[in-house]
Amino acid sequence: MSCIVPYDGLYRLQSVAYPTQVMAFRFHDGLIVSCDENPGSGYSVNWQIKANSIAQYGSKITIQTIDGVCIAADSGKVVAGAPFEWALEYREDGKWVMWHDGRALSMPNSGTEISLREEPVGQDGCWRFIPLRS
Repeated sequence: MSCIVPYDGLYRLQSVAYPTQVMAFRFHDGLIVSCDENPGSGYSVNWQIKANSIAQYGSKITIQTIDGVCIAADSGKVVAGAPFEWALEYREDGKWVMWHDGRALSMPNSGTEISLREEPVGQDGCWRFIPLRS
């Protein structure tokens, strides 16, 4: 079975474990958070994906807001920062895991936070890339 890898473009990053939750950037305090798909003002939920390398079952990407704030990892934590490369691993049915140094970008704790987590990664470490029209 072949799969579609996220190419350059605008996406929403939806949690597989908590499908009403998406990854967001909270402008007022600069945090990467989860939120309902229709948040109030102060959140950016649309992410610009830049594919640095493409492979059928794994790629390298950079994730940033439209204003250029990137999702990065620092000392085992998810932070807003400079351009940062994530390794993608395809699971199945459009599910992707985003890795850095053996830790996965995850949404544990009932979908209330974004964090880095070591394996094993369950559904809370899987994401769907929902393409948006620009």
